Amino acid sequence: MDLKILILLLVQKLAKYTNAKAIEIGQNILSPYNNAISSLTTTGTTLNINSAGLTWLAQPVQGATKPIETLYMVKIPYTFFTSAKDENSYNFLDGLEQRYGVEPLGSRERLIFDKLNGIGKGETHIFYTSCG
Repeated sequence: MDLKILILLLVQKLAKYTNAKAIEIGQNILSPYNNAISSLTTTGTTLNINSAGLTWLAQPVQGATKPIETLYMVKIPYTFFTSAKDENSYNFLDGLEQRYGVEPLGSRERLIFDKLNGIGKGETHIFYTSCG
């Protein structure tokens, strides 16, 4: 099968296991993706790799020997989703952003961030309802 564009959506389940705002995805996770992509594509195929989550970006590095050499997941600051002109929302989201990574994994407070990390791109309304 000759695909010109392959879209790979990644879910932020990994964010549950770290407080980092940038995550390098290991080869143990990428290997099955690379195997599947290699069996479906030819050299020169353009890969569009996106995060499925609203608050995370996927930053891939395509390789010469494998489709995805390295993949980084980078958290989008919560303040991106509001305007500094909306002072109450901005201050609330800025406060959330400052607390991200401070709370221990598994804590009640951290569960809030896990819920926010799980909001998908098509669920912006849920983010605004919970944070706006």
